[in-house]
Amino acid sequence: MKKTLEPLHYHWTFIFAFLWTTAMLFFQFHFFIFLLWILLVIRIILLKNNLLLKLILFSFILFSFISLSKYLSSDQLASFVQEDEEVQLSLRVDPLDINAQENYLSAKGVLKNGEKIEIIYYHDGKLEVQNGLKTSQNDWLIEGIIRRPKTRRNFHLFDYATYLASNDIYWEIEILEILDVKKSKHWSYFFANFRAYILQPFKDFDDNSWMALHNKILWNLDSAYYREMQSDFARWGIIYFFAVSGLHIHFIIKFIWYLFLRLGMTHETVQKIIVGVILLYGFLIAWPVGVIRAVGVYSGQILIKHFQLNISPLDCLAIIGIGLLLCNPKIALSLSFMLSFLMTYIVHFSRTTKINDSSIKQAVQLTISCLLFSWPIVLQQNFEWNSLQLLMSLIFAVLFEKVIMPAVFSTSILFLLPGKIIRDGLFHMVNIIYSFLMKPLNQLTTFASFIVTTGHLSLVRQLLLWAGAFIWMKRSNKHLKQSLLVVSAVYLFVIFVWPYSDIYSKVTIIDVGQGDALLYQPAFSNKHWLIDTGGRMSWGESAIEDSIDQQFGQRNIIPALKALGVNQIDGLIISHPDIDHMGNLFALVQNIPIKQYIISSYTEQSELWLNFLKINSIAESKILVMEQGDRLVIGQLALYSLINPALAYDSVASNNSSLIARIQLGNDFLLNIADIDRDTELKLLQQIRDLKASIIKLGHHGSRNSSHPDFIAQLKPQLALISAGENNRYQHPHQEVLDILEEQNIPYLSTKDRGAIQISYSKLTGLKIQTVIDN
Repeated sequence: MKKTLEPLHYHWTFIFAFLWTTAMLFFQFHFFIFLLWILLVIRIILLKNNLLLKLILFSFILFSFISLSKYLSSDQLASFVQEDEEVQLSLRVDPLDINAQENYLSAKGVLKNGEKIEIIYYHDGKLEVQNGLKTSQNDWLIEGIIRRPKTRRNFHLFDYATYLASNDIYWEIEILEILDVKKSKHWSYFFANFRAYILQPFKDFDDNSWMALHNKILWNLDSAYYREMQSDFARWGIIYFFAVSGLHIHFIIKFIWYLFLRLGMTHETVQKIIVGVILLYGFLIAWPVGVIRAVGVYSGQILIKHFQLNISPLDCLAIIGIGLLLCNPKIALSLSFMLSFLMTYIVHFSRTTKINDSSIKQAVQLTISCLLFSWPIVLQQNFEWNSLQLLMSLIFAVLFEKVIMPAVFSTSILFLLPGKIIRDGLFHMVNIIYSFLMKPLNQLTTFASFIVTTGHLSLVRQLLLWAGAFIWMKRSNKHLKQSLLVVSAVYLFVIFVWPYSDIYSKVTIIDVGQGDALLYQPAFSNKHWLIDTGGRMSWGESAIEDSIDQQFGQRNIIPALKALGVNQIDGLIISHPDIDHMGNLFALVQNIPIKQYIISSYTEQSELWLNFLKINSIAESKILVMEQGDRLVIGQLALYSLINPALAYDSVASNNSSLIARIQLGNDFLLNIADIDRDTELKLLQQIRDLKASIIKLGHHGSRNSSHPDFIAQLKPQLALISAGENNRYQHPHQEVLDILEEQNIPYLSTKDRGAIQISYSKLTGLKIQTVIDN
């Protein structure tokens, strides 16, 4: 066995890397990964290792067979159901997979054929949901509406549908009624119920901030309370501390070694105890990737030492990765999988470099290496970089081991106390201390000067960050100052200078549902002009400021703008004071700095705008009011306020008070007419004689009240854009408008069908159009 494995010594990583890149290309093709795969194949061939080549070929065949088998057996429901069909299903549910809030429940279910499905239930606080469904009643008989999970609708944002598909979930069902729940007789749910019996008492306390954190750190139990804290941890750059991983396994191993060796046990006995404990722990927390890796490597090294195999720790790590990819090929897409193995390889390579400095300096350099390699990946998810992340990571690296982990272990031990009053009192005291400690950290890291919005990173920017990380890892031990200078220069260029070098002028119709929001980003400027914000009513409220759905702005336009690299809005143009055009402003102003507001004289006197000013102190110098007949030109952006003296203060007048915007992109003009009606469109032609538009965003979301045939014929646009919500109750765009476009041979794109729409222009490439959803 030793001689057989000898040619593979330190070469298992090539097999792992080959399988991972192959999986990425198979499920989500990317040109950079393809280049990496080509270079890897060339390197493997140059090694001239016949055994390695045979094993790679065998692994590839096995991987292909497993992937094809899983693909052919996936999405079986598509043969039996149709989208938005009302169905009755019998499925099994793990109690610990249930995330129950006051009126809402979500979970993952498994059908009898083994296919997984996402469950959504709006239950109005029914008692049986709050209590019964969280017990060991695993078999559910339900009626509901089945549909495909919604895909992302704005550029670069997290795509929940893709995430579910990577976990072999292709359908979701919104429950209308739960017909029956009972204990499952399926053998696998004996173990699920055992886990629930152990962990459900902890989960019952997840409405407590400290307990929600404790449950996530130690027991991998998600909760609504933890998800609220998650964005703060991501902003601090320490979120990886709170995902159960190898760090937790190493802490447990270290604790058991210390405890049982003090009790006089032998190394061999303690080692067996450790293996048993970490296997049980892995089972209880449902085997996250980082835990599989850590447990596998630790157990594997024991076996390698016992059988005296010629396998290095690095080979052992690669073998664990190969096994995971063969068992579940789609795990290659998992961010946790990539980060877990990447960080472990970095730690390994950093330790193999000879370092003669102090342990503190080594720890700092290793932390910086891990951050530099993780940032290019994490920035693609968060779109923000906090300069305090390094400091926070260094502080938490110490706090995690010395304070946080002992605290969460002590909290679990408190559950063994017999007195409920004493236990609850201690929990309450710990929660107060935790909240007191978190408050200054929140204040420290929310200063705008520390946070830079990077937006989605292009391939070149990612490669520059990776290059900086490699330079640091390879040269920082011997040339610390030079390495620090190079890395600082790379980050200064990528984060602060690069936005000014963008050759494209971009116009993005952001998908804000049934509303309007248009972002204009001129080339070589790092400037951002936003025309309208979108917005949504919160039905049933009376006061205007309360009638706006504040959460909609938080989850819609704000992440969409940050993904597009908007760190501040140089000018916010409110076309007219309707909620679907300015409702998100109330949330936007709290999250992104706005340098200037441009409004019409009509908007200035509107109740919605006046309520906005009551809530937010905006300096008069930042507000530019356009009177009727005014024309304002800002670079390639021109704004017009039409002369319309008959305007009265009602909803129709509000639409016809809309500011008109025209953006020049090379020889093309894009016209945004907001919500003006047909008569006002004809007035627009009379008042602006030189009006041209090769691209027009149709008025009023494609309503029949806009888009006069004569107006469209006069402009002769080559493309029409429509901003309308998916499944909107007005049924925009109306068929009459689409008929006009068809009669005049004008193609159109609608956010209703295609999500966000982006038009880019540069002198080198001309005009390019892309949409989030490619039909």
